[in-house]
Amino acid sequence: MIEKATGKDWQKISEISKRSGYEDYINRIGPSYLDSGTVFTWKENGEITGFLKIEFLQDNSAWMSGLRVDPDFRRMSMGSHLTSAAVVCAANSGASYVRMLIHDGNFKSSGLALKLGFYRVSRFAFFTGIPQGESITDPDAGQETEIHYLNTGWTFIQYSYAKAAGARYVKFGKHGIAVTVSGRDYQIINPDHNISLSGEGYTCMEIHGRIPEYFEKSLQKDFDYASVFEKSIRP
Repeated sequence: MIEKATGKDWQKISEISKRSGYEDYINRIGPSYLDSGTVFTWKENGEITGFLKIEFLQDNSAWMSGLRVDPDFRRMSMGSHLTSAAVVCAANSGASYVRMLIHDGNFKSSGLALKLGFYRVSRFAFFTGIPQGESITDPDAGQETEIHYLNTGWTFIQYSYAKAAGARYVKFGKHGIAVTVSGRDYQIINPDHNISLSGEGYTCMEIHGRIPEYFEKSLQKDFDYASVFEKSIRP
């Protein structure tokens, strides 16, 4: 049975997240994880055995994340049921697309996404640290790479909605340009070999071919490459 989570469900959600085998960013966020979006839970005999979160974004899309299933209840199609329920919720709410981010090494999740009609639409590299630079008012100056999706903090919308998302731009090196929405997480939209990444936070870059060699040393160890999967649910 699928139900929407409430505050009283946090303890069980926390336990499942710890045991799921993924990086436990959900418990780092804490109970406030339930404050944004909607978390769907799957229950067996009244006990939560899996969950998934859905959030609605500025480009009329829905973002799915945090799919977790209790290890004792895997291979029971709970992931498929939860994902399908989230897609129905998004469609009923008028969204045109649903998306999710899946690490390249998570073959189980990418296989599930493909099985449910999602397509890989973009691939990103993730780096430790953020670019040091100065704010600019003309984000098109020197931009050489076509960008399809914008990172708004572990969620990705169509890049054409950057203004609606409140994005601001910085220039680093001679030609490099990066964009941020949160002020903590950045996305490189025009690379430069003079880039310097430092401080807390992370930086990503949409990959078109291979990443420049000068970026490889800054790749995150636990989350280096991941892809955005998308499914159109237009009526």
